[in-house]
Amino acid sequence: MSQSRHELGIRGTHKAFTGADLDLSEVLIRVTVRQAIDEFLLDRRMRNCTSDTLKWYRGNFSRSIERYADLHLEELTVAHVRGIVAEMMDAGKAARTINGMMQATRALINWATDEGIATRLNPRRLKRLKEPEFVPPRLTEEEIQRLIAVPDTRTFLGKRDRMVLLVLLDTGCRSGELCGLDVGDLSLPLAKLRGKGRKERIVSLSPPCQGEMVRWLRVHEALCADKAPLFPSRKAPWRLRREALRKIVARYTEQAGIGRLGPHALRHVFASHFLAQGGSLVHLQQILGVDGALNGRHYGGV
Repeated sequence: MSQSRHELGIRGTHKAFTGADLDLSEVLIRVTVRQAIDEFLLDRRMRNCTSDTLKWYRGNFSRSIERYADLHLEELTVAHVRGIVAEMMDAGKAARTINGMMQATRALINWATDEGIATRLNPRRLKRLKEPEFVPPRLTEEEIQRLIAVPDTRTFLGKRDRMVLLVLLDTGCRSGELCGLDVGDLSLPLAKLRGKGRKERIVSLSPPCQGEMVRWLRVHEALCADKAPLFPSRKAPWRLRREALRKIVARYTEQAGIGRLGPHALRHVFASHFLAQGGSLVHLQQILGVDGALNGRHYGGV
C-alpha cells in the first residue's frame, strides 16, 4: 500500500525533526476501498488460501463494495452496504448469496481493523438474512442407477463421466476435490483428497466403485503417470475443471429425469444414503471433511 507507507514516512520524518515520541498504536492508515481489497486478497494469499477461496472473495467484492473503489475505506458506511443488499433483493438474489456478500465484507473490515486501517463500519451491524430451511436433494436407488447408466461408455469421455458420477456418489467429495485428484492419489481402495484449506483426508471406495476404478485406469495410457490428473478434460492430459464438471453433472441428471443437479447435490445424496444405512453423524463428518457439526435433521430426520 504505497499510500500507507507514504503517510507513515511523513509521520516518521515529523518525529525525526521534533524529537516527539510516536505511539504507533494510535496511527490509523487511510486507504481507498480498492487498495484495501487488493491488500486483503494479498493477505489471504499469504495465508495460503486456495484459489477457489480467493475467487469467492473477488466475486463478492466485485458485485458489492467494489463500486465504491475510490472512496476511502473509512467513508464506507453501513448505509452503503444496506443499499447493495436492497439492490440484490430487488434483483431476486437468494438470501444465501446476499449473506455471502456480507460475510466477505465483514472479513475485509475485521482485517482492516487488525491492520490499523481507518474504518468506521461496524461489521456487527451487517446482520445475516434469514435463509429458507435447507432441504437436501434425495434420490432413490432406482434414480441413482438410472443416472449412472446415462453416459455413453462406448466413448472415452463417456467412460470418464460415468466414473466421475460414481466417485461423487460413492465418496461425497466436493467438486474441487474430485477435479484435483491425481492418479498417484489412489492406493485402492483408498483415495487421498485435498479439501478446503488444503487439508488432506483419506476416503475409501466401495468394492463396486473400486472395480470400476481399476477398469477406468486401464482406459488410457496417459493416466499411467502419478502426477497425471485422474479425470482429464476433453483436451487430455489437461485436468477437468470445476465449471466443466458442473455442466457434466447437470446434463446427465437432466437426461436421467431427476432434475438439473450439480456435484454438491450428489454430495448430499451420499450423506442421506450413508445415514439411512446406519452410519453415524460423527463418521459422516469425517468422511465429508466438515469442520462444524452436521445437522442430521437435514438428512431424513436422523
